[in-house]
Amino acid sequence: MRWPIRLQRGWPGDQEILDLALRSIEPRMIYDDSLDADVAISLLLDGYHARPEVAQALANIIRTADHPFLLANPHRAWKQVAERFAGNQQMIAAADVWLNDKRSDHHYPEISFAARLGWSSTAKTKLLGLLEKSAPFWPTESLLDGWGMDDPEVSSSLLGLANSDRAPEIAHLLPG
Repeated sequence: MRWPIRLQRGWPGDQEILDLALRSIEPRMIYDDSLDADVAISLLLDGYHARPEVAQALANIIRTADHPFLLANPHRAWKQVAERFAGNQQMIAAADVWLNDKRSDHHYPEISFAARLGWSSTAKTKLLGLLEKSAPFWPTESLLDGWGMDDPEVSSSLLGLANSDRAPEIAHLLPG
């Protein structure tokens, strides 16, 4: 049975679709019968995120790809990764590698979602550094969600931003 028919009939749990999707996201490999990598990643995130081999494959992409999850909407993919793999140590470690690498620079929404995987000290450092860049609402929201104003470092940084001429950029996140 061809994969489009399986998709139409309810693909989650189908081992052949899983194998095809995993093979389709292998870096530097293109197979004649493979899926588009973006489609494969969507399938894995939507239907197979509970499988350990999916976490391993996606963690590998995060650690090694120049642009992980380069979908038509990478924000959506990173948000799904954060929601579906929160607390997964393999994914947290991979995200920390990516966050420490220059590859993550200027990817503010993606950084904010990567931080949500495990609220690591690496993520916190990266987010605090982003407060000085453009679009400080991305790191502000993640810092508030992950550490809150009870964290002295977060509190000091966010109060400094809130009392600056850049306060309007994060005003919607500040208490009334």
